[in-house]
Amino acid sequence: MDKNLYKPLAFCFEVLKRFGLWQDGKQTWSYFFLGYLFHLVFIELILCFQIVYLTKTTDVMDFIESFSHITALFAAMMKSFIFIWKLKSIKKSVDSLNEMISNSRFSNNDHMKREVLIVFRIFKIFWMLFACSSLTGFVPIFHNQLPFKMWFPFETVKEKSQIGYWIATIYLQILAFALGSIVVSLDTLPVFLMSFATGFLKQLSERIMKIEKYDDLIECVNNHRFVKNFIKEIEDNFASAIFFQGLISSLTLCTGVFIMSFTESARDFTAITVFLIPITLEIFLPCYFGNKLSVASSALTTSIFHSEWIEKDRKLKKAAMIFMECSQKHLKITSLGTFDVNIATFSSILKSAYSFFNVMKQEILKWHRLLTHNH
Repeated sequence: MDKNLYKPLAFCFEVLKRFGLWQDGKQTWSYFFLGYLFHLVFIELILCFQIVYLTKTTDVMDFIESFSHITALFAAMMKSFIFIWKLKSIKKSVDSLNEMISNSRFSNNDHMKREVLIVFRIFKIFWMLFACSSLTGFVPIFHNQLPFKMWFPFETVKEKSQIGYWIATIYLQILAFALGSIVVSLDTLPVFLMSFATGFLKQLSERIMKIEKYDDLIECVNNHRFVKNFIKEIEDNFASAIFFQGLISSLTLCTGVFIMSFTESARDFTAITVFLIPITLEIFLPCYFGNKLSVASSALTTSIFHSEWIEKDRKLKKAAMIFMECSQKHLKITSLGTFDVNIATFSSILKSAYSFFNVMKQEILKWHRLLTHNH
């Protein structure tokens, strides 16, 4: 096993282990308890606090901002539960990946290394963006305000309760860091696995172009079957998480852009922008790498055509034609069988978010004019 090839994926798993999400049935009782306690305190509890704040606020902009935070928290909660639910299956997929690479007998794994390294770099950038989003929470502290507007069951106004204010402030900053780390790891995990599949398909394309005999082609067919099953496992394990992320991110983007269009504070505008960039990446990354996977799959047919199969014996020609016909159906990731995970879907999500934004803006302005007229 090439440890350097798996190192980025292992790092992603290690982050999830550190935050108590590695509930695979083999964990200790203390890890089981502390993991779910952490999840309760830093996701479910804060989601409840944000919902209470939503019901209590009377300001329209605060309501919309709170709603965008609720959608982001709800997405994190759902993805965490889906990961725990699918963990055993995900571990089996990693075993399948290892078996697929071991049985391929490629001369090197350069394409896979390159694809995985790209995702690992994006993982670091993604995490830095969430870190920057967390750091924007320090700005309100200089104005004696909480990092994020939130309801707490105790007094958090600094002038009235120093202790309550600092407890809430520290809690929210720890929350931002922990939640950011979890979300980045959960969002890049399927992308890591897609990058392995994409790199494998590229190497398979190169191998197909160099086939010399019938046994070489059979080996390529077996490799294609392995990667096809592996991609199906990725879809089974992450389709629901990608679906929820696409749905909720479109709502979050819509509300975030709406807030940006009305905010007059440079500080608030910057904070919202920094918040929306990683939210956009959450849906862009699986769509982009899902698209790359489909493109790599489509190249297989071309590779067969460009090989020297025409000059080979009849047995190889017949097998090559059958394989060419089978590979014309491109491999792809779908989300709950409703839409393909590709760039076209990403564009559709952005268009839907923009349309929803226009409707919301018109309704809010209409409501504002009505209130102004009544007064």
